[in-house]
Amino acid sequence: MRIAAGSVVTIAYDICTEDGEIVESSEIDGPVTFVQGKGAIIPGLDAKLVGMQEGEERTFTFAPKEAFGSPEEAPRKVINRKEFPKDAKLEKGVSFDAGIPGGHRILLEVAEIVSDQSV
Repeated sequence: MRIAAGSVVTIAYDICTEDGEIVESSEIDGPVTFVQGKGAIIPGLDAKLVGMQEGEERTFTFAPKEAFGSPEEAPRKVINRKEFPKDAKLEKGVSFDAGIPGGHRILLEVAEIVSDQSV
């Protein structure tokens, strides 16, 4: 059976940098199951899986826009100053490496400073 819109799909995967470094893998996090065409995975991958068959393997390369979108489209969250280390230099454009559930790391960037008041 070929993958088409509405198919329930389970994939095993490795996500690598351009240099081949594995940054995420289903061997660690487990395979991903989703309904094809419902926007549950990155858009570029959703489109490239159409027509594949069970057991078929492929390698895909994605431009950042196809994978995770542009920084302007990234989700934003207001974080209180007290959640940062006291000596953290907070100014627009500064990045912070942060841990998230599951032992993963993400890069956060200060997009805007609303107030310099400590709360």
